[in-house]
Amino acid sequence: MMELEEQRMEFVKAMELQKMEIIVDSQVQLAKIKRSRQSHTAAIPARTRAAPPLKSAASTFEPERATLEGKR
Repeated sequence: MMELEEQRMEFVKAMELQKMEIIVDSQVQLAKIKRSRQSHTAAIPARTRAAPPLKSAASTFEPERATLEGKR
């Protein structure tokens, strides 16, 4: 019976080790992806990275205004 418990403990230990290796590998891959994205965006001139212009407040609420006016 003790031998079976020892085998179970070794199995659990091996699974935990494999789990930790998967987690560490995933973290390394994510770090590489983030690093490559940061270096890619740093290489693009700021002018081309600019966000599109924002809509004015009036154009944002026009659909609501139309539905409110339609209810009157």
